[in-house]
Amino acid sequence: KYDEMFKGVTNLHQLDENILSAKLNIKVEQAAIQWSEFSSPFPSLVTARDICTLSVRYTEPNGRIVVILVSADEYKKPVKKYVRATVTAGVIIEALPGNPNKCTMTNITMMDPNGNIPQWIISSMAPERCAQSSKVDQLVKDRSIWAKYQ
Repeated sequence: KYDEMFKGVTNLHQLDENILSAKLNIKVEQAAIQWSEFSSPFPSLVTARDICTLSVRYTEPNGRIVVILVSADEYKKPVKKYVRATVTAGVIIEALPGNPNKCTMTNITMMDPNGNIPQWIISSMAPERCAQSSKVDQLVKDRSIWAKYQ
């Protein structure tokens, strides 16, 4: 159900990686303001959500890849048909020591969907949201789709 709710992401503004790199003292590889839309799993009970985020990706000298997402509401006014959610998230991908063909991925997300959502809906969606990590594992193992993202 969660995959069906994700309607898409739009890049609103590509940021200058060189300016961010200088300010943050790291080599930023990607930085953008993005807007994501989510349909409601129960449209008669819950309003659809949107999120406006600043997304930054960089690779540390040791090879660890870091992706950071933070809400950036000032870049896009809320759309009336959505409730604006807020998010702070981070993903770290790093090779396993001694095994260059394997890695670990750590994903930490703090999200406030805002608005009013009945507890039974949150409880029914939470396990599926957590299962997304196993879907990432399956995608990583399926090399046939890699070319699409390179």
